[in-house]
Amino acid sequence: LKLKPTVRRRALGVALPSAPRSPVFLRLLQDCSVSEGQSISLQRFWPTGEPPPLVMWLHNGQEVSESEDFHLLREENRHTLLIQEVFPEDTGTYSCRAWNQYGEDRTQARLTVEGELRSPVDEAAET
Repeated sequence: LKLKPTVRRRALGVALPSAPRSPVFLRLLQDCSVSEGQSISLQRFWPTGEPPPLVMWLHNGQEVSESEDFHLLREENRHTLLIQEVFPEDTGTYSCRAWNQYGEDRTQARLTVEGELRSPVDEAAET
């Protein structure tokens, strides 16, 4: 008796191709505040979708590009925006958009950059 390939793949635990579907974020961005000069990692996301979606990060509606201060990280289907050192001009709405030919999903949150990070030694020197 000869098995069909699809039966053999199931028996070996190999996943069969998924049905096409639009992306959906399984974790959403959360609003956050950070002090000037600190680094921040905007949450990792697991956008589902078949075929795997393309992903874009935006700041106030403008695409975020890889740079010395902004790192766009991807590990399999997990996406992270890492800002090495935040400044007041980094305050705003950050969104992550995922899309494929079947649709798109988006998540967004507000980042607030507060005054300069100060050490207790600096504060004591002023008094």
